[in-house]
Amino acid sequence: MKIIDEKGKLFGMINIIDFIVILFLLSFIPMLYFGYKAVNAEGYIEKKNWVDIQVRFQGVILEVTEVIREGDVATDPLSKVNMQLTAIYSIKPSEEIAGRKDIAVNLRFPCTAKQGFLLYRDKPVRIGESITFATDLYTVTGIIIGIEKK
Repeated sequence: MKIIDEKGKLFGMINIIDFIVILFLLSFIPMLYFGYKAVNAEGYIEKKNWVDIQVRFQGVILEVTEVIREGDVATDPLSKVNMQLTAIYSIKPSEEIAGRKDIAVNLRFPCTAKQGFLLYRDKPVRIGESITFATDLYTVTGIIIGIEKK
């Protein structure tokens, strides 16, 4: 008995192309299973913690200081709120740039905790790091000066 006969059938029962497709599908099932298990493993699911940080925006132009308000929000492309300005502590003249203001605020946003570090959009959240707050009306960048985990 030949392994592949003149009609291209394997052992005279199944076409060789059909056999290869079936073999591929059978080998693909374990890959799907283990891929699903790896992605949905208990340690992989990230919990988001809301964090309050204190930020100093330095050298802000006067036009921004006139429109910045408590309750302003930054949204992602799907219009989901991902950062909120919860308090403005002080607005004072900048010591470094004449005609501009320094603003101290409190921002609240969701962070993930990985290996003991807080991350926001895969960037570490720690004192001294810069952070950008962008609304539909303005964008300001500042330095984190304090962190309070909720």
